[in-house]
Amino acid sequence: MTKRNKAVKMTQDQIDDWNRKYPPGTPVELTNDFDEIEHTRTRTPAWLLGSGQPVVSVEGRTGGYALERIKPVESK
Repeated sequence: MTKRNKAVKMTQDQIDDWNRKYPPGTPVELTNDFDEIEHTRTRTPAWLLGSGQPVVSVEGRTGGYALERIKPVESK
């Protein structure tokens, strides 16, 4: 297995883990392009872009946002 394949496998495992824990509709905090926190919900399961970036779609936004910019909100 090449380094790239190992990295993609690792990333796919991370995506699968995310999707098990946080289904569509999960409340999240999104760090937007201005480093501001927005409260929203996921619209889709996470997926892997061709570039190797794991992303998820959120309500009120188009496209996918990098998982590193999304933080699940723990229910109280």
